[in-house]
Amino acid sequence: MRFPLVLAPYEAKVVVVGPLPGGVGAPEPSLVAGITLAELGGDWTLDLNGKQVTTPLKTWEELGAQSFAGPATYRKQFTASATPAGMRLFLEVADVRDYARVKLNGKELEAHAWQPYRWEVTNVVKPGSNELEVEVRANVAGRGFGGPPRAAAAPPVSGLLGPVRLVAR
Repeated sequence: MRFPLVLAPYEAKVVVVGPLPGGVGAPEPSLVAGITLAELGGDWTLDLNGKQVTTPLKTWEELGAQSFAGPATYRKQFTASATPAGMRLFLEVADVRDYARVKLNGKELEAHAWQPYRWEVTNVVKPGSNELEVEVRANVAGRGFGGPPRAAAAPPVSGLLGPVRLVAR
């Protein structure tokens, strides 16, 4: 059997051939499945390298912080409707470079350093106003610190790149 396996930078996948062993949960849903309840685009409040700015999601390099490795803290208020009956809610971020810690309505969720950047938030999101905070750190070696000199390649990009959405499944 052959199948294509494409990995994004820092992405890992597990391939199981044959039946799943007992006690193993079902695979996680993909980023494209589900009902999008909220797209968290537009302006975010960002604490970046000692400055607070209001900006749409873009790379730190576009914001003038080429050698910054973090942390940077993004904040966004959003409104959510009631959770559809029988469904679970997920916060999904398509792209973060490289590490993200999430706090939603004051509750700290686990950190992620690779895709999928997805958090189950069924019991954390409330109908009405919600407060989201995402702390992002870049890979220090990729920023020119603590690693061998980089070859003449595309410069690294860092930050919360999005898109960010609230999804029901």
